[in-house]
Amino acid sequence: MTKVKMPAEFGEIYPHDVDTVGDAPASYVTMFADFFEIRNLRLPLTIFMVELLEYYNIHISQLSPLGMVHARHFKYCFRSQNIEPLVEDFQRFYQMTVLLGFFSFIQRNGAPKIMTAPKGLTKWKAKFFYIKEVAVTCKLHFRNVTGPIAKEQLNVPELGQQEWVGQLQAVPLKSLGNKELQYCR
Repeated sequence: MTKVKMPAEFGEIYPHDVDTVGDAPASYVTMFADFFEIRNLRLPLTIFMVELLEYYNIHISQLSPLGMVHARHFKYCFRSQNIEPLVEDFQRFYQMTVLLGFFSFIQRNGAPKIMTAPKGLTKWKAKFFYIKEVAVTCKLHFRNVTGPIAKEQLNVPELGQQEWVGQLQAVPLKSLGNKELQYCR
Protein backbone atom coordinates (compact mmCIF):
# COMPACT_ATOMS: atom_id res chain seq x y z
CA MET A 1 0.00 0.00 0.00
CA THR A 2 1.13 3.52 -0.74
CA LYS A 3 1.93 5.37 2.48
CA VAL A 4 -0.21 8.40 3.23
CA LYS A 5 1.89 11.27 4.52
CA MET A 6 0.61 12.43 7.88
CA PRO A 7 2.07 14.89 10.37
CA ALA A 8 4.22 13.07 12.93
CA GLU A 9 1.85 13.97 15.78
CA PHE A 10 -0.89 11.84 14.13
CA GLY A 11 1.31 8.77 14.70
CA GLU A 12 0.10 6.70 11.77
CA ILE A 13 0.55 2.95 12.06
CA TYR A 14 0.33 0.65 9.06
CA PRO A 15 -1.31 -2.74 9.65
CA HIS A 16 0.26 -6.16 9.33
CA ASP A 17 -1.16 -8.62 6.81
CA VAL A 18 -3.37 -10.25 9.46
CA ASP A 19 -4.81 -6.98 10.85
CA THR A 20 -8.33 -5.83 10.04
CA VAL A 21 -10.02 -2.43 10.08
CA GLY A 22 -11.41 -3.37 13.50
CA ASP A 23 -7.94 -3.89 15.00
CA ALA A 24 -7.08 -0.23 15.62
CA PRO A 25 -5.01 0.12 18.80
CA ALA A 26 -6.56 1.91 21.79
CA SER A 27 -7.03 5.66 21.12
CA TYR A 28 -6.44 5.16 17.37
CA VAL A 29 -8.90 5.43 14.47
CA THR A 30 -8.98 3.40 11.26
CA MET A 31 -8.71 5.48 8.10
CA PHE A 32 -8.85 4.35 4.47
CA ALA A 33 -6.04 5.50 2.20
CA ASP A 34 -8.56 6.29 -0.55
CA PHE A 35 -10.00 9.05 1.66
CA PHE A 36 -6.73 10.92 1.21
CA GLU A 37 -5.25 9.61 -2.04
CA ILE A 38 -8.36 9.96 -4.20
CA ARG A 39 -11.10 11.68 -2.18
CA ASN A 40 -9.06 14.70 -1.05
CA LEU A 41 -9.84 14.39 2.65
CA ARG A 42 -7.59 16.48 4.85
CA LEU A 43 -7.22 16.66 8.61
CA PRO A 44 -8.38 18.19 10.81
CA LEU A 45 -11.89 17.48 9.58
CA THR A 46 -13.89 20.47 8.41
CA ILE A 47 -16.85 21.68 10.44
CA PHE A 48 -19.17 20.34 7.73
CA MET A 49 -17.65 16.82 7.88
CA VAL A 50 -17.82 16.77 11.69
CA GLU A 51 -21.45 17.91 11.65
CA LEU A 52 -22.33 15.33 8.97
CA LEU A 53 -20.76 12.45 10.92
CA GLU A 54 -22.39 13.65 14.14
CA TYR A 55 -25.81 14.09 12.54
CA TYR A 56 -25.82 10.57 11.10
CA ASN A 57 -24.10 9.23 14.24
CA ILE A 58 -21.48 7.33 12.26
CA HIS A 59 -17.78 6.83 12.80
CA ILE A 60 -15.52 7.99 9.98
CA SER A 61 -14.14 4.45 9.63
CA GLN A 62 -17.70 3.26 8.87
CA LEU A 63 -18.03 5.59 5.87
CA SER A 64 -17.19 4.15 2.46
CA PRO A 65 -14.99 6.12 0.05
CA LEU A 66 -18.04 6.55 -2.19
CA GLY A 67 -19.89 8.13 0.73
CA MET A 68 -16.87 10.36 1.27
CA VAL A 69 -16.97 11.33 -2.44
CA HIS A 70 -20.57 12.50 -2.14
CA ALA A 71 -19.90 14.47 1.05
CA ARG A 72 -16.69 16.08 -0.22
CA HIS A 73 -18.09 16.90 -3.67
CA PHE A 74 -21.18 18.47 -2.10
CA LYS A 75 -18.93 20.60 0.09
CA TYR A 76 -16.72 21.61 -2.88
CA CYS A 77 -19.75 22.51 -5.02
CA PHE A 78 -21.19 24.74 -2.34
CA ARG A 79 -17.86 26.33 -1.36
CA SER A 80 -17.02 27.04 -5.01
CA GLN A 81 -20.26 29.02 -5.25
CA ASN A 82 -19.54 30.85 -1.94
CA ILE A 83 -22.40 29.00 -0.24
CA GLU A 84 -21.89 27.60 3.26
CA PRO A 85 -22.34 23.78 3.13
CA LEU A 86 -24.87 22.69 5.74
CA VAL A 87 -26.07 19.24 6.74
CA GLU A 88 -29.70 20.24 6.15
CA ASP A 89 -28.83 21.19 2.56
CA PHE A 90 -26.84 17.96 2.09
CA GLN A 91 -30.01 16.09 3.11
CA ARG A 92 -31.90 17.72 0.24
CA PHE A 93 -29.62 15.90 -2.20
CA TYR A 94 -28.60 12.70 -0.40
CA GLN A 95 -29.85 10.06 1.98
CA MET A 96 -27.81 7.59 3.98
CA THR A 97 -27.66 3.94 2.97
CA VAL A 98 -25.56 0.85 3.68
CA LEU A 99 -23.43 -0.65 0.91
CA LEU A 100 -21.23 -3.71 1.48
CA GLY A 101 -21.25 -3.25 5.26
CA PHE A 102 -20.32 0.45 5.21
CA PHE A 103 -22.41 3.60 5.35
CA SER A 104 -22.68 5.67 2.20
CA PHE A 105 -24.95 8.27 0.64
CA ILE A 106 -27.15 7.95 -2.42
CA GLN A 107 -29.00 10.58 -4.38
CA ARG A 108 -32.32 11.40 -2.76
CA ASN A 109 -35.33 10.46 -4.85
CA GLY A 110 -36.41 13.49 -6.89
CA ALA A 111 -33.36 15.57 -5.95
CA PRO A 112 -31.33 17.25 -8.69
CA LYS A 113 -28.12 15.43 -9.55
CA ILE A 114 -25.02 17.38 -8.55
CA MET A 115 -22.45 14.73 -9.48
CA THR A 116 -21.96 11.45 -11.28
CA ALA A 117 -20.38 8.93 -8.94
CA PRO A 118 -16.98 7.67 -10.07
CA LYS A 119 -16.65 4.09 -11.28
CA GLY A 120 -14.02 1.58 -10.29
CA LEU A 121 -13.79 2.08 -6.54
CA THR A 122 -12.20 -1.28 -5.85
CA LYS A 123 -9.81 -2.75 -3.30
CA TRP A 124 -10.24 0.22 -0.96
CA LYS A 125 -11.07 -1.99 2.03
CA ALA A 126 -7.56 -3.48 2.00
CA LYS A 127 -5.86 -0.06 2.02
CA PHE A 128 -6.21 1.20 5.56
CA PHE A 129 -4.05 2.46 8.39
CA TYR A 130 -4.51 3.76 11.91
CA ILE A 131 -3.99 7.30 13.23
CA LYS A 132 -4.35 8.79 16.70
CA GLU A 133 -7.96 9.72 17.33
CA VAL A 134 -6.93 13.27 18.30
CA ALA A 135 -6.22 13.82 14.57
CA VAL A 136 -9.94 13.61 13.86
CA THR A 137 -10.78 16.39 16.39
CA CYS A 138 -14.27 15.20 17.26
CA LYS A 139 -15.88 12.45 19.28
CA LEU A 140 -17.11 9.77 16.89
CA HIS A 141 -19.54 6.98 17.66
CA PHE A 142 -19.95 3.59 16.06
CA ARG A 143 -23.39 2.92 14.64
CA ASN A 144 -24.77 -0.56 14.07
CA VAL A 145 -24.39 -1.09 10.35
CA THR A 146 -27.05 -3.82 10.34
CA GLY A 147 -29.61 -1.70 12.17
CA PRO A 148 -32.47 0.02 10.39
CA ILE A 149 -31.97 3.40 8.78
CA ALA A 150 -35.03 5.48 9.48
CA LYS A 151 -36.50 7.30 6.51
CA GLU A 152 -35.66 10.93 7.06
CA GLN A 153 -38.55 13.30 7.43
CA LEU A 154 -37.20 16.57 6.11
CA ASN A 155 -38.55 19.68 7.76
CA VAL A 156 -36.78 21.99 5.36
CA PRO A 157 -38.15 24.32 2.69
CA GLU A 158 -38.37 23.02 -0.86
CA LEU A 159 -35.26 23.41 -3.00
CA GLY A 160 -36.90 25.99 -5.23
CA GLN A 161 -37.42 28.27 -2.22
CA GLN A 162 -33.70 28.46 -1.46
CA GLU A 163 -31.98 31.62 -2.71
CA TRP A 164 -28.77 29.70 -3.50
CA VAL A 165 -30.45 27.29 -5.96
CA GLY A 166 -30.05 29.74 -8.83
CA GLN A 167 -26.34 30.11 -8.06
CA LEU A 168 -25.51 26.40 -8.38
CA GLN A 169 -23.41 25.39 -11.36
CA ALA A 170 -21.87 22.06 -12.33
CA VAL A 171 -18.40 21.57 -10.82
CA PRO A 172 -16.33 18.63 -12.10
CA LEU A 173 -14.81 16.26 -9.54
CA LYS A 174 -11.02 16.49 -9.63
CA SER A 175 -8.41 14.83 -7.45
CA LEU A 176 -5.89 17.36 -6.20
CA GLY A 177 -2.33 16.58 -5.24
CA ASN A 178 -0.76 17.78 -2.00
CA LYS A 179 0.94 20.75 -3.70
CA GLU A 180 -2.35 21.91 -5.23
CA LEU A 181 -4.13 21.57 -1.91
CA GLN A 182 -1.48 23.71 -0.20
CA TYR A 183 -2.46 26.57 -2.50
CA CYS A 184 -6.18 26.06 -1.83
CA ARG A 185 -5.90 26.87 1.87
